[in-house]
Amino acid sequence: MEVKVFKLKEIKLLSGDVVDVEQYCNVQPILPAYGKEGDACMDVYPIHYEYDRDKDRHIYHTGLAFNIGDDANGEPNEMSLRPRSNLTKSDFYMPNAPGTLDWGYRGELLIIFKNRTSRDLVHAVSTLIEIVDKLREHMHLPDSMVGNARLKLNNVRATTTNILGKLSTPPYNCDGKDRCCQLIINSAQRITWKEVKSIEELGESERGNKGFGEGTGGAAKA
Repeated sequence: MEVKVFKLKEIKLLSGDVVDVEQYCNVQPILPAYGKEGDACMDVYPIHYEYDRDKDRHIYHTGLAFNIGDDANGEPNEMSLRPRSNLTKSDFYMPNAPGTLDWGYRGELLIIFKNRTSRDLVHAVSTLIEIVDKLREHMHLPDSMVGNARLKLNNVRATTTNILGKLSTPPYNCDGKDRCCQLIINSAQRITWKEVKSIEELGESERGNKGFGEGTGGAAKA
């Protein structure tokens, strides 16, 4: 299958600024590639990183735009974007995985990541620690109690500082070596609906009308 791809000369940043890729990015757009023989998906290389503070998300630019075309039968293709397995070692995830790049999209391919730990929640805990610390300073407590409270506050403060450090560190580098996700292109066959007059016309099956989540066994434990 041959797919059209264009290496963009310019990319648009969150600020709305349009910048020259050659001058602004450390690496130039890299075509997706198979890592090993027999791999189903191609690896995607990011060229620029941005942090969206308003939405607490990490955005990677690829500098690539596609026309994914049609399959052999003239049906439109779709590009499916999937996380790499090494992402399971971190708290990051692709919020819309598997993501889809549709047949008609001609803009830049962007990859989005979020952290499972809320930045706002950690900041709220940090603020609460500061408030408790101030209150402790103005309360006349026994030395033993003050020492114990100070120790616990310091432990919590160290933990939140460590978490904030991890939250601010992006999951991948834009060095031409790190791969931020993988893609595969498949046919997106057109669906037409044939409405029937009775439920019997749907035909019989082993499962039948058993409820959602009840048909295959092995239910998740609460």
